[in-house]
Order: sequence, then C-alpha cells, then structure tokens
Amino acid sequence: MAEILKELREFRTETSASFGALKTELNELRAEFTSIKKRMEEAEQRIVESEDYAMKTSNVLIQVVQMQKQLEMKCEALESQARKKNMRIYSVPEGCEENNIIEFVNKLAREKLDVIDDLNIERAHRVGPKMGQRERPRAILVRFQSYAMKQKVLEAAWRKRNVQVTDQRIYFDEDFTSAVFKERAKYKEVRKILNERKVKSRILFPARLKLFCGDGKVKVFDQINAYMKTFKHQFEVIALSETWLNEEKGTDFDMVGYHLFY
Repeated sequence: MAEILKELREFRTETSASFGALKTELNELRAEFTSIKKRMEEAEQRIVESEDYAMKTSNVLIQVVQMQKQLEMKCEALESQARKKNMRIYSVPEGCEENNIIEFVNKLAREKLDVIDDLNIERAHRVGPKMGQRERPRAILVRFQSYAMKQKVLEAAWRKRNVQVTDQRIYFDEDFTSAVFKERAKYKEVRKILNERKVKSRILFPARLKLFCGDGKVKVFDQINAYMKTFKHQFEVIALSETWLNEEKGTDFDMVGYHLFY
C-alpha cells in the first residue's frame, strides 16, 4: 500500500510539472497569438489605407488623363482654327518660284485656276529643309489674309483637277494638323486600290472615307477598320458573259462578299 501511495505521489508530481510546462507553453502561445493578431490588425489597417490611397490616386489619375485629353482636343481645335486660312500646294518642282513664292502663287492662280482677284497672300514658303536630288519637292504653304479667298482658290483648283507646272501635276489641299494628316494617311493604300478599280472616293474632314458606290449610293466610314470589315471582298470583280445578262435568264442574283459589275 505504501508503495502504491509513493507511486501516486510521484505521478502527481510529474503531472503537476507537466501541466506547469504546458501552462507555460500555452501562455507563450497566447502571447504570440496576441502579438500576431495585433500585427494582422495593423497590416489590415495598412492595407485598407493603401487601398483607399490607391483608389484616390486612381481617381485623380483618371481626372488628369481626362483633363489632358480635353486640353489636347482644345489645342488641336485651336491649331486647326489657326490653319483655316492656310493652303498647301504639293509636287511643285523646286525652283519654279524663283525668289518670289508669293508672286509665283498669284501667277499660278491667274493662269492655271482663272482666279484673277487679288489673293491678298500674307506669306508663302516651302515647308521643311531643302530637298536632296532624289527627294520629292517640298510642299508650298500659303497663308491668306482671308479664309474666303483661300476657299475660292482651293475650290478652283479642285474644279480644274489636273493642274500642271512644267509638265508636272500639282495638288492643292488644306493645311491640316499633324494629327489629322496621320489619320488621313491611313486611307492611302485603300484609296489606291479603289482608284485602280475605278471607284470614286474622297476623304472628308477630319479623316472619314466617302465612297461613291456603283449603284449610286454613298457610304461614309469614320474609321479605316470599319471600311475594311464591310468591304473585305467588295472589289473582287466578277465579269459576266452576255449569256448571264440575257433578259430571260435575269440578273437578280447575288454572291455574298462580292460586288457585281456588268
């Protein structure tokens, strides 16, 4: 019996020691958990603050981008307005104007465009650095004192269509901004193909393609992608024989994706 009591006392002592160690470990874990919880709360707070700051920054950035676009549009509009009285003449051989471009343009208007009025040119000059031997002639920029006179000369040139200087065809156009020039240039290859197909087209301001279809209809495209999507196969021409054009056979048929010419 004494032996049993002794063992019970030893077991109690060992158990007490174990519980003490376990309690110590639990206290340490509790303290560590409390520390981790506090750090997590601080981290969550920082994340919330960072998200709020990021949201505010994003909103400010959006406003700045919008303001930038508005300012760019205003600058573009102001520049475009400032160019209203300007006209450009392309492909005029270098040296034709000798030393007086204003007099050259006046003479050109009288003799080639039948515009006998005083043009009231404010200034005129070649655009860009002097050309090399193999480069295209520099364009001539002409600024009129009056928008109405500029339009009169430009419309006269467009009516004449084929205006030549020293057997070289020259071209008249508006003095567009760089942004408008860039957009209009996207239609260059398309218009080349249309011209080869004998299809009349025109570029409307600022950069829209006006297409005169064979059926008398007119289509206007605001973007080159819209044109390419709509007319992907439009000008793959199908030549039909007289048999197919026989009245008894009829001509009311259609082939999807192709334009019919006969």
